[in-house]
Amino acid sequence: MEDVVVKESKARIFKQLLLGLAGLVMGITAFVFPADSHDKMFLVGGIMFTVAGVYYVINYTIKLFSEKLILIIGKDGLTLKSPYGFIPWKDVNSFKIAPFRMVSFWGTYPVYGEEPFITFNFSNFKGRYKKSPNFFVIRFLTADMKTKEVYEILKERQADYLKRVSLSEKEPQQ
Repeated sequence: MEDVVVKESKARIFKQLLLGLAGLVMGITAFVFPADSHDKMFLVGGIMFTVAGVYYVINYTIKLFSEKLILIIGKDGLTLKSPYGFIPWKDVNSFKIAPFRMVSFWGTYPVYGEEPFITFNFSNFKGRYKKSPNFFVIRFLTADMKTKEVYEILKERQADYLKRVSLSEKEPQQ
C-alpha cells in the first residue's frame, strides 16, 4: 500500500496570493485616498488592510516558491510537517473534519463550503512532547487534495491498521 502524500497546491497558493494583493490594494487606496479627511475609520481600515495584505503577500510568495508537504498518510501512521514528525496509528485516538467558523460581534457561526481543517486527538502525545496539547489541527486551505478526500483516506488507513492489529492479536502465540 503506497503512502499518500498531501502537498500544497501552487494554484491554491496563487489564489491566496491574489487575495493578499487585493487586500493590499484596498488598504493602500483607503489609506492614501480617504473619503473624508475627518474620517479616522478609513485611516484605521487602510492601515489594517495594508498590514494584512503585506503579510499575505509575503507569506504566500514564500510558499509559492517552496515545496511543502502537509501530511504523509502511511500504513503505520502519519507524518506531519510540524516538528512532531511521525505519529503511529496507535497514538491517534480520533480525527474529524472541523467546520470553519467565523467570529463576529453576534457570536460564532459556521461558514458553509469547503471545510479546510481536520482535527486529530492523540494519546501519548503529552509524554512525547511535554509542552504539546493532545490535539493537532491541520489546515488544508492550500492542499492539492480536498479535505473530504484526505479524511476518507485517513479513515481507510486507520481501519486497515486496526484490522491488522486485531488479526495479529488473534494469531496463536508460539
